[in-house]
Amino acid sequence: MLASMPDDNAPDRVDVGSDIVDAFQGLLRQLDAEIEGLDREVLGWKPAPDTTAISNLVLHVIGAMKVGFTVLSGEPQERDRAAEFEAAPLSAAELTARVSAAEHDLEQYRDRLSVADLLAIRHRPARDFRASGLRVLLIAWGHATEHLAQVRLTRQLYDDSRAVR
Repeated sequence: MLASMPDDNAPDRVDVGSDIVDAFQGLLRQLDAEIEGLDREVLGWKPAPDTTAISNLVLHVIGAMKVGFTVLSGEPQERDRAAEFEAAPLSAAELTARVSAAEHDLEQYRDRLSVADLLAIRHRPARDFRASGLRVLLIAWGHATEHLAQVRLTRQLYDDSRAVR
């Protein structure tokens, strides 16, 4: 049998919840790897006046991801988004603990999310937003990966700003 052909002995049900949780947990691990060992100066540094420090980006990704999963599961909850951006820089250890806690919190969705959640219309009352669960998931993924890239770029800009010329 060709590798691309379905296996008659394979389960009929795709484990959507596990796939989704595993993907987002992997993204959180990438985020954690970016902050590992950084001092508070780097974590609080902003490349320009109207930009966001790495510490705040990490808090924002965690908060937004939580909201995305609550909307996807049909139980929308909000958070204090402004506080994510106003918080004083945390240490790498504090951020790692928060990332780890967020990774653990995602486990509650592993056995709960299904194809039906992706097809259902979901509502986020605070934003008066309605969309399919799939669209909610894609928005959450895109948002998190965008900020992961922003963290990487901020690190590069910080390193470049400190380079001996």
